[in-house]
Amino acid sequence: MLAANFEKATLYRYYLCLFTNGFNLSLAVDEGLWHLCANVGRGLVGRLPTGPIAQSSRPTPDRACIAARRLVDGAMDRDFFASLSGCARAAIAAAMADGLAVTDKAGDGGDGNFDPVTEADRRAERALRSAIGACFPDDAIWGEEYGWSREGARRVWSLDPVDGTRALVCGLASWAVLVGVVDDGVHVGGMIDLPAVDETLIALDGATWRGETRVATSGCAGLADARLSTTDPYLFDGADAAGFERVRRAAKVTRYGLDAMAYARVATGDIDLVVENGLKRHDYDALVAVVRGAGGHVGDWRGGDDLLGGAIVAASTRTLYDQAVALLA
Repeated sequence: MLAANFEKATLYRYYLCLFTNGFNLSLAVDEGLWHLCANVGRGLVGRLPTGPIAQSSRPTPDRACIAARRLVDGAMDRDFFASLSGCARAAIAAAMADGLAVTDKAGDGGDGNFDPVTEADRRAERALRSAIGACFPDDAIWGEEYGWSREGARRVWSLDPVDGTRALVCGLASWAVLVGVVDDGVHVGGMIDLPAVDETLIALDGATWRGETRVATSGCAGLADARLSTTDPYLFDGADAAGFERVRRAAKVTRYGLDAMAYARVATGDIDLVVENGLKRHDYDALVAVVRGAGGHVGDWRGGDDLLGGAIVAASTRTLYDQAVALLA
């Protein structure tokens, strides 16, 4: 079936993500060359869509996850990100159907430091790794659950298979699948997928899209008018806590507990400012491209762009960012 679609003049690559009762299979097909990856898991079986993966084709727990996407000359596009969304969603749905056993990465979770991980996190990351590795075998992959593959490559795919696992295990809708692409240190692509609300934001080529609609930030340029968010104010301490409190007092309204959804809402113009610290690269790599592609600004707490320290400010405009940073310092 796939071979019938080959055109001899051009190299095409296809990607299949098939969840069976025993394996998560990823299959990439080049003209004359097949790549197969298999991960132990348990998932869903169904039929192959007849066209490119679209947002309306996302798998549900009771039907297939088979994502097929033609890539021309190895280029990535929004449809490829949509296929990643479909595979991650199916892996998560299968894990949830089996019942989510929760492990605490922090050990005993004492002092309010409960850091959960579930089989949904692991299965989703395995599915994403298989998909990306099959279609872009020379790229590096960094993921929260499994670390590095091909470390040192110029282009890096950064994965947080379930950002907001606390929200997931509490039955809240703010958890997300995050995929970022960093090329030679530049954030060139990103996806914030929000399965619980069936919404996906994809950033490529300097633009951010929700389905077929390009999104934009609110354009808010005044802190007094800003809608502020952070995941948990108790994650700040010392001088950081004092700095955030100054921003909170100056903002119009503050909402908590949104995880990556807050950054999605900056991109769609519904929240104006997010201030957080202690983030790791899998937490922020996807968010940078999404917010910037919508016209927003992302930087650190000191007015620069050194994100490696994990202190992040995402704002609807550079002017609003500067006002927030002035109070954080």
